[in-house]
Amino acid sequence: GVRLVGSEMCIRDSLDAIFVDFGSERNGFLPLREVSREYYLSEPIPGEKRDIKKLLEEGQEIVVQVTKEERGSKGAALTTFISLAGRFIVLMPNKAKAGGISRKIMGQDREQILDNLNNLGVPKEAGLIIRTAGVGRSDIELEWDLKHLLSIWNSIKKIAVNTCLLYTSDA
Repeated sequence: GVRLVGSEMCIRDSLDAIFVDFGSERNGFLPLREVSREYYLSEPIPGEKRDIKKLLEEGQEIVVQVTKEERGSKGAALTTFISLAGRFIVLMPNKAKAGGISRKIMGQDREQILDNLNNLGVPKEAGLIIRTAGVGRSDIELEWDLKHLLSIWNSIKKIAVNTCLLYTSDA
């Protein structure tokens, strides 16, 4: 399932990663490549190696999603690129240009879904995937699912303070 938490972090520049206190026994591991630019304090200089200590600061609060549970002596693997699964859509609210159509959707269904996708009001900072359950659904049904997921994301962003479980899903 999906678990989203508001978190504090401890930067380890030698690893180019962050250890995140997200309320579990062990801190989670968040590599810099899994940190959305929305959390950067300054833009990295093109062509230069990104300095994690210039981009982020210790104690900064972020919203993370567990991508791999704790195992053995290792903490959970984390990302800030959130995925929220709805009935017909998977919303990636902070990953622009991501997504598309489920690989399982083929032929005419794929063409129809492409039309549906163009009719949805997807925010420019977000991406989405139309799930197989979205085949044959009307624009209205898909738009409802998108609006529902966006309202969940907006609620998460509003209450993302301190270390606490904000949202969980078995989807």
